[in-house]
Amino acid sequence: MEIPSLETKLCRHCYQPIHAKARMCHHCASRQSWIASQQDPRMGIAIFGGIGLIVVFMFVFVYALERSSKGEEKRTAWESSLTISNVKTRSVSLNGGNEIYVMGEVHNTSEIPLNCIVFEVRLSTKKEDLADYLLLEQSKLLVSGNETSIFRIKGSTMLNADEIEDVQVKALSAKKANKCY
Repeated sequence: MEIPSLETKLCRHCYQPIHAKARMCHHCASRQSWIASQQDPRMGIAIFGGIGLIVVFMFVFVYALERSSKGEEKRTAWESSLTISNVKTRSVSLNGGNEIYVMGEVHNTSEIPLNCIVFEVRLSTKKEDLADYLLLEQSKLLVSGNETSIFRIKGSTMLNADEIEDVQVKALSAKKANKCY
């Protein structure tokens, strides 16, 4: 027959001596495990701390996910689905330089409606292949999927109207509709 151990410890709540392996104090009837005890303040700290960590982790995850999806929108496959045709230009002399007006048609061959289209306008003269280069955005233009829309853009150049020999227009980038701002 084995003799029971006489080791004791103090109760966590009433500080009375109890058996070392006791799960419940026979003086105050409180549990000795801090996880099971509803009165132990460490339980509340552990629960609220755990919930707080979960909430912080969720915010960081959602922020990172949203940020990565915005980065992917910058360069997408549908940007190459924009074609430019029927380009007409007009140049007007002003005091500080010249304004160039470009009008044409942009055709969207994808199924996705696009807006915030950035146009690249290359101006060349008889002397130079590339005399001026403009990046112009048409944010209010919406080109639905598989449709053609007319675009009008204007920009400033130092070239005179009689110097401009050739104008080349290309769509550089676009975003899904309603994702411009």
